[in-house]
Amino acid sequence: MGIICFSVDGEPVLGEVKPLPGLYVGTAFHSGGFAYNPVAGVLLADLVVDGKTPIDISGFSPDRFGESDVDDYLGTTISQSQLPYDKHRH
Repeated sequence: MGIICFSVDGEPVLGEVKPLPGLYVGTAFHSGGFAYNPVAGVLLADLVVDGKTPIDISGFSPDRFGESDVDDYLGTTISQSQLPYDKHRH
């Protein structure tokens, strides 16, 4: 068993970290990691090699969060049940 990782909006973080050119991340898949990881790997590989992906992944960009969002999030402990949207809750 491991730690479940999720972002403040409950969506994965996938793409290049603009302030650090050449750094690409695929994280925050929460409990859906095994389902998302294969396609995330293909999309990240396309992004690294071709500079683009066959589908729009901008909604998952690491840069979608503002600096104050990040500071607030990192200074707070929340549980997955507190997320506004949890696609894995039954």
